[in-house]
Amino acid sequence: MHRFISAFAGLSLSLLLAVCAHAHYDIADLAAFSPDEREALAGVSITDTEQFLAATLEAASRSTLAGQTGLAGDRLRELAGIAELVQVPGIGGQIAQLLVAAGIASLDELAAADPDALAERCAEVNRQQRLAPQPPPSDALRHWARLARDVPYRVQD
Repeated sequence: MHRFISAFAGLSLSLLLAVCAHAHYDIADLAAFSPDEREALAGVSITDTEQFLAATLEAASRSTLAGQTGLAGDRLRELAGIAELVQVPGIGGQIAQLLVAAGIASLDELAAADPDALAERCAEVNRQQRLAPQPPPSDALRHWARLARDVPYRVQD
């Protein structure tokens, strides 16, 4: 174990982030997906966010998935935004859900948003809905916006 840790000791933080980048989650671990939605998706063998994104990247594929699962297309688009956002290292399910509730439905919207204004909006939404233990500060939002540029999967409308 010591050799494993020593091998990473000299790496920069950005390189470590690149190694660990583009996280995908088990859908069961994301509170944004209801038990019924998880069950419907599992019925078509979708159990993680990578599989979910592959099935929801384009409007036509979301329509197909809606037909297969009985889930509404608008709801699939909202969940696709959450799945897209959690690819960014540091953005977990709660923060992604908070960002969507604050009006950020995609990585492109996150990258284009003013971090200070978004931090205020997230704080207000979180006061009302209590989606995350703490809303993200503007410096974290600024950092995530930079990381979002390298995320491979982007949902199309």
